[in-house]
Amino acid sequence: ELQANFDGRYGSTSCDLKVPEDGTVVSVLGHMHTIGSSFRLTLDADTDDETVLLDIPRWSFDWQMNYVLAEPIHVTAGQPLRIECSWDRLADPGRQPKYVVFADGTEDEMCFGTYALVPDDQ
Repeated sequence: ELQANFDGRYGSTSCDLKVPEDGTVVSVLGHMHTIGSSFRLTLDADTDDETVLLDIPRWSFDWQMNYVLAEPIHVTAGQPLRIECSWDRLADPGRQPKYVVFADGTEDEMCFGTYALVPDDQ
């Protein structure tokens, strides 16, 4: 499920997924480009068991790296996982105004998060 919101300067989106198999999450990564504003990856969002895996409230292009969790987290198949990203066109003031699309170029934008999961059967 993808939900997008854009007012001409700010944009945001979220995506709800399910953990595919039982295992232990040992690291997480967020990825956006130069107008990224915030990034958040949450397990069991909006529940009493909510666990934030990665929260970068003021995104920097230089922070798109793998973060090893201080304490690995056990997950089960079907557990909800939410990724949330926001963008601000003014985050990169030297950038020429243009229509921004989801693509690989640094002048384009994207939102994705990954995690390293060690399956229980290994």
